[in-house]
Amino acid sequence: MDKEVLLGLKGHAKIPQSRMMKLITAYLDQIMFLIDETPYFPFFTSLLVCILVIFWKRSRAGGLKSPPGPWKLPVIGNLHQMVGPLPHHTLGDLAKKHGPVMYLKLGQLDAVIISSAKAAQEVLKTHELTFAQRPMVLAAEVMSFGQASIFFARYGDLWRSLRKICMFELLSAKRVQSFGSVREEEVWNLVETIGSMSHKGLAINFRDRCCSFTNDVVSKAAFGKKCKDQKEFLSLLEEVIKLGSGFDIPDLFPSLSFLGFITGSIPALKDIKRKIGMILENIINDHKIKRSKKDLMISSTSTTTASKDKEKEEEEEEDFVDVLLKLKESNKVEYNFTTNQIKDIIMDIFSAGSETSATTLEWAMSELMRNPRIMKRAQAEVRQSVLQFEGKKRKVIEERDVKKMDYLKSVVKETLRLHAPGPLLPREARDTVQIGRFKVPVKSKLIINVWAIGRDPEIWGADAECFKPERFHGSSVDFKGFDFEFTPFGAGRRICPGMSFGVNMIELALAELLYRFDWKLANGMNPDELDMRESFGLSCRKKNALYVIATPHFTSLGDKIPQNLMMKVITAYLNQIMFLIVETPYFSFFTSLLVCILVIFWKRSRARGLKSPPGPWKLPIIGNLHQMVGPLPHHTLRDLAKKHGPIMHLKLGQLEAVIISSAKAAREVLKTHELAFAQRPIVLAAEVMSFGQGGIIFAPYGDLWRSLRKICIFELLSAKRVQSFRSVREEEVRNLMESIGSMSHKGLAINFSDRCCCFANDVVSNAAFGKNCKDQKEFLSLLDESAKLASGFDLPDLFPSLGFLGFITGSIPAMKDVQSKLGTILENIINDHKIKRSKKDLKISSANTTTAGNDKAEEEEEEEEENFVGVLLKLKESNKAEFNFTTNQIKDIILDIFGAGSETSATTLEWAMSELMRNPRVMKRAQSEVRQLVLQSDGKKNKVIEERDVQKMDYLKSVVKETLRLHSPAPLLPREARDTVQISGFDVPVKSKVIINLCAIGRDPEMWGADAECFKPERFHGSSVDFKGFDFEFIPFGAGRRICPGMSFGVTTIELALAELLYRFDWKLANGMNPDELDMAERFGLSCRRKNALYRLPKTMNKTCTWFEYGRGGRWEPDAKAGSASRFYTLTMLKLSVDNAFMIVLNLD
Repeated sequence: MDKEVLLGLKGHAKIPQSRMMKLITAYLDQIMFLIDETPYFPFFTSLLVCILVIFWKRSRAGGLKSPPGPWKLPVIGNLHQMVGPLPHHTLGDLAKKHGPVMYLKLGQLDAVIISSAKAAQEVLKTHELTFAQRPMVLAAEVMSFGQASIFFARYGDLWRSLRKICMFELLSAKRVQSFGSVREEEVWNLVETIGSMSHKGLAINFRDRCCSFTNDVVSKAAFGKKCKDQKEFLSLLEEVIKLGSGFDIPDLFPSLSFLGFITGSIPALKDIKRKIGMILENIINDHKIKRSKKDLMISSTSTTTASKDKEKEEEEEEDFVDVLLKLKESNKVEYNFTTNQIKDIIMDIFSAGSETSATTLEWAMSELMRNPRIMKRAQAEVRQSVLQFEGKKRKVIEERDVKKMDYLKSVVKETLRLHAPGPLLPREARDTVQIGRFKVPVKSKLIINVWAIGRDPEIWGADAECFKPERFHGSSVDFKGFDFEFTPFGAGRRICPGMSFGVNMIELALAELLYRFDWKLANGMNPDELDMRESFGLSCRKKNALYVIATPHFTSLGDKIPQNLMMKVITAYLNQIMFLIVETPYFSFFTSLLVCILVIFWKRSRARGLKSPPGPWKLPIIGNLHQMVGPLPHHTLRDLAKKHGPIMHLKLGQLEAVIISSAKAAREVLKTHELAFAQRPIVLAAEVMSFGQGGIIFAPYGDLWRSLRKICIFELLSAKRVQSFRSVREEEVRNLMESIGSMSHKGLAINFSDRCCCFANDVVSNAAFGKNCKDQKEFLSLLDESAKLASGFDLPDLFPSLGFLGFITGSIPAMKDVQSKLGTILENIINDHKIKRSKKDLKISSANTTTAGNDKAEEEEEEEEENFVGVLLKLKESNKAEFNFTTNQIKDIILDIFGAGSETSATTLEWAMSELMRNPRVMKRAQSEVRQLVLQSDGKKNKVIEERDVQKMDYLKSVVKETLRLHSPAPLLPREARDTVQISGFDVPVKSKVIINLCAIGRDPEMWGADAECFKPERFHGSSVDFKGFDFEFIPFGAGRRICPGMSFGVTTIELALAELLYRFDWKLANGMNPDELDMAERFGLSCRRKNALYRLPKTMNKTCTWFEYGRGGRWEPDAKAGSASRFYTLTMLKLSVDNAFMIVLNLD
């Protein structure tokens, strides 16, 4: 027996010998006692040994290598080592000895403990499906009404259906947003409660306040504003939480079910379940009665508009029970959805949403109280941010304000790192699987120690135990389940679906508490003395409640205007009036008239109750047009915004215009209220030049626009279609290189602006019409004229009711003339394509006897070569369009593609090269990257760069992004309000013209730093900011529904051309001009181009070789111009050095 004991302890060399001997002696004493007192002990011992040998042999036969772990005792396994109030701490300490993947025997349960991010990633990502199940605990099993708990439901069809209900019905982004008013109301109630106690100088039980706040929010979201049994329900739920830790004796010995009765847990749970069931039944019945009354009222007044408005309003106020009842009645659920299952879902929402949110909020405030420096910084950010939003102290912080509070968000993240609400994340193995070097058997209970991972010094550094929100500043690490070192809400299929709801609630409450109050600990306690011990349960709370004293920071609402500033304004205004009275004879008459007009407008605006954005002073009739004098409206608007704020009101003739000059306000327009601003204001040029009201750029938002959008997205500019035009782009780039190469040998300066326009026009023309288009030059010339007429700031556009202005200025006749000529050309092009298609169809029908394989190959080849006109004609003939698709609408779409694609691509390419010429350091680095990557790709000088090569050119892509930031092709993004809507506290009336100033946003020093005006591509290196419409500080192509559908086509064209230009040539400015002397003045129009054309001298990179045979597929041939006495051949030799690659020529006789 002594030998067996020693063998059992083998491998524990780190245990001191004295301690090991004591353990062995004590163990042997126990065995001897059992032998003496129990007659049948030898028999049972022998039986146990046989069983253990059988299991050991089976495990060896199966080739399983169990994870390491501490030594175990019979029956209880490792439970003796789990003695203590905090299992996650105990498991963390054991993992330090036995490794991040550790095996424990907890009673009858085989448990594998995961304590590293790498192993957690294997569980939650690599083998996600295997661990997509939670182990059942007694409390969940007994308390379930309909076996529909999303937390503990077995992985399968039922769980997937429940998950869909939570994700798409209860906790979708739209639904979470709809409860914003509930959260804001309850936050204000919390602030008022704390405020009333602070005036009395009372210490506040912060835990109770947090629990009341989160319970009220979740209760209102779940049941509605009136629930008579709410207090009793929450009290019963608290009892369930105490019984549901998962480490009780019945959970550890599941086969011994009688233990649940012996310990009293099963009777207690059943009693609570009965009481909760009755309360939930009453709540559901009340909601059914309420719904039946509502349906009766709607049916009795169904013909009135008021009833529809009321129905819409009530739908927005639906709580979770309403949503679930509606879902049950609609029979849309994929299984038999019962009332009992509704009860289970409500229980899940409460247990996961209320308790965990309150716990996190309490821990956050505790850590801030213990770290005064962090508290001070967080308060400074919140207060400064709120004052910047409105310029005054507002009554309530809104959720949209919190989005910009980066440090506050870091505080919440750091709290979740150190104090994850559920520190142990349980899973169950649905199959035997390997984690690291170890096998995890089927049915094993797997526990991810989120607490240990969150404090791992290998991941978080030596200060992992310190509360340091700065570690998340500028970091992409988030709690959304992709960073496995930080998974407070889990990851994979079983990630918490209410994550967004809970975090929004915590951030909003914390922001208000930091903004409104200054805080100190009760009883004069020092920060270092604060008790931070934990209490383990369903969530890991503070052992002792946090008591604090709050002092209101603000004594009054609203800021007063400084008296000296007010007096200066009044004095200046009176001086202007006196000057006008003296110099203008009829001033009094006009003043009286103006006052009457202003009073009328003031009364109307007061009657509407609208709060207009600030703006500069206005004149009668013309409004602010006198302040818009200048060639560059986007610069003028930017300067005005610096004085009047990022949301500014202007009166442009007859137009009400709201100018947006910040990323935050742009996000509200293009995302938060996207549908309200899903329309572009019509301009005269678009109205006159349209053939069939089918242009996608200016079509009103509705069914027609949606159909046109689908045609562009799925037929003309899909990823597959854009890829199919690769050969067109590469061919036109070759033509551009040949053209520049031939001029470089003559030593001529190149009009780079013209070259860019020709290149972009040729690419779009070939994609739209095909290679043979006889009227291409005339078409492009007319298109250039129409672009000059369509800025949107002409008199007829500013005074739309005065239609005759378009004739007086001559713009309407000019537009009609251009439209007539364009219409004729487009008609000829379309007819040519129709004839070509007819011939093709005739050829195919006459060749039906050929093999099917050849036909299919030929058909696919022809499909790939189809241009835009061919695609649109095919769509028209197939009748697949959702509207009556006419030839005139084909013309409109083609004009849109040219207007948006050709001009803007040429402009961006021109600006990119201008900025590179002005910044030689950037030019050198970009050329170095392009040349090294191309030469490395196949070890020799490629004759043609392909689009796939460009994908690896990160710095080149950053150059293009930086160009688009400083020089957006269209610097002003117009929208029209389809309804009255509020942006950052200001009302934007229906039909207002909203102009987003991309120039101002792209050069905003608050977003881009003090060097926002500098061309610095490095700012995009390693940054996730992109132009695809999700980062509102950088939206050169717009965002939302109206984002440019041809973005991918245009950027691909620009990047390929720029790569070739940098690879093939070295560049210098014409006439010996220095980079600093380069004129960067702009010219406003349909796009914002250079005022003066860019002239440059190209120099072929290979100094000894002439430009030859570029378009012959990359063949190296003798250079006829190199001399007649000998034959010259060119060879490429690569030498990677600081000075880049160099070329040598060998003279071969």
